[in-house]
This record gives sequence, C-alpha cells and structure tokens, in this order.
Amino acid sequence: MKSVLSGLVTALSMYSVFPMPQLEWNQHTMKYAMCFFPFVGIVVSAFVYLWVWICGFFSLNTALAAVVLALLPVLLSGGIHLDGLIDTSDALSSHQPAERKLEILKDSHVGAFGVIICVSYLLLCFGFGMQFFDHPQLILLLCLGYVLSRGYSALAVVSFRLARDTGLAHAFCGQADKTVVKATSLLYILAASAGMILIDPMTGCIAVAAAFLWLLLFRRICYSKFGGLTGDLAGYSLCITELLVLIVAAVGGLA
Repeated sequence: MKSVLSGLVTALSMYSVFPMPQLEWNQHTMKYAMCFFPFVGIVVSAFVYLWVWICGFFSLNTALAAVVLALLPVLLSGGIHLDGLIDTSDALSSHQPAERKLEILKDSHVGAFGVIICVSYLLLCFGFGMQFFDHPQLILLLCLGYVLSRGYSALAVVSFRLARDTGLAHAFCGQADKTVVKATSLLYILAASAGMILIDPMTGCIAVAAAFLWLLLFRRICYSKFGGLTGDLAGYSLCITELLVLIVAAVGGLA
C-alpha cells in the first residue's frame, strides 16, 4: 500500500503542478508511479469540464473560453509535455542521424522549428477550441481524451524500446513494475475508448481510431528516427493525441 500511495504522489508531483510531498525516487516510490499517470488525465479532465461549465453558466466570450481550453492542459502539467513537443520538433527538423537527434533532445536551447511547431500547436488548439465551444455537446468525449493520451503514454514508456539508458523515460521504466503498469494502462485505455464510443458512436470510434493509428505511427518514428523512446518523445506523442481528440470532438459536434 505504501508503494501505491508513493506512486500516486510521484506521478502527481512529476506530471502536474499540484503541490505534493517530496519523495526520493527509488524502487518503492516509482514502482507504480506510471499506473497513476492516466489518473493525472482525470484531474485535468475535471478542470476542463469545470471550465466549460463556467463558460456556459456565465456566457463567456468564445475566444476567451478557447484560449483557456488550449492553455489548461499546459498549465496543469507544468508544461512538461509541451517541452517534449518542442524538443522533438527541433530534433525531427534537423534531419540528422539518430545520435545527433538524441543530443538535440537533451539541448536546453530552443530552436526555430521548436518555436514554430509550439505556436502552431497552440493556435490549432485555440482554433478548434473555438469551434468546439460553438457546439460543446461532446465535452465528455474531449475530457476522456486527456485520460486516453496518458494511458497510451504510460503504456509506451514500459513497452517501447528505449533510445538510451538515461533520462526520464529510463528512470520511470527501469523502476516500474512493468506488468502492473501495462495492465493498468490498458484498463485506462479501454475504459476511455469505450466511454468515447458510448458518448457518440461515430465520433467516438473516429477519435479512438485516430489515437491508436497515431500510436502506431509514433512507434515507427521513435524506432526509425531515434532508435527508441525518450521522455521528450512521450510528451510529444501525448500532445499530438490530445490535439487529435480535440479536432475530432470539435468537428464531430457539427454533426
């Protein structure tokens, strides 16, 4: 039980801005940490749902609503996943060998392509967010996307080949009970996917299919471009999955 609670605290302290007790990273505190990564998505979902309700209750401006919708996942996660998106975009745009791409991922400087992709990503979130607020019927489907993205990310960390034996992904994978994390992640993924389909069969199926196909493509990118997974790549994948679900929810609301 102590390892389970320590895993929850570790996941929340690492992947959210919520204040948590500071625990030493060791086999006990990190054994089940990735099991609770999708739980962070549930917390993000709650805040997003609350924000959408506030916007409807007070009839807030659509642009304001969409801006906060685009920024909430970033703010609640402390920007850790957006950092992965930026670093990965810089590395992919370099067209260098895998070894050099991995060095770029570790570089603390931000390149031009990282900035361009970051701005483009946030603008897309804002644009489709505005469309979503015109037809917010699929709010629960959107919220489940934050759980689905983290479920796939946790599964990737303990299932994909790692690009190096250092870094965040290695730290969480090396100390994890991989069997339990895989099973827990799959439960989150199946539950979120089933919920999406129940909310709206057609839109839900499209969202689930898009997320799964992106996972397959992402795995190929990891192996062919970097030789395996890193923490930055996991954050990159999470951001793309969330954007895909937002796009599907926004367009699906028009039907």
